[in-house]
Amino acid sequence: REIKNLKTQIQELEQTIKKLEQAKPVERETPKKQLKEMEEKLGELEKEKDVMREASTELEMKLVTNLEEELETLKLKEQVEDLKREKSEIEEEMLGYRRRVEALLNKLVAAEQSCVRRDGRCE
Repeated sequence: REIKNLKTQIQELEQTIKKLEQAKPVERETPKKQLKEMEEKLGELEKEKDVMREASTELEMKLVTNLEEELETLKLKEQVEDLKREKSEIEEEMLGYRRRVEALLNKLVAAEQSCVRRDGRCE
């Protein structure tokens, strides 16, 4: 059986060889031409792939830069909000001090007005 199968395969190969030998030169060149065209296309595609990779890398770098800038902006905004809160707290504290000082000044004025003077001294 195996010998018969091998003989059949040999006959098929011989027929294929005869067909190829009888084929016109143009027909034999066509696969070579197609191969060359495909290799050229592959080269072009590889160049495009490189260009796309470079563009992708540039875009990634720009995106990272933009995100870093956004993060910095958000941090600065947060700092501004913190400073505004601190300022409000300080202003409230100062207002309390002013009120106390005014109250003390009012007490001092009232004490001076109610003071009985003797020899230029208040008793």
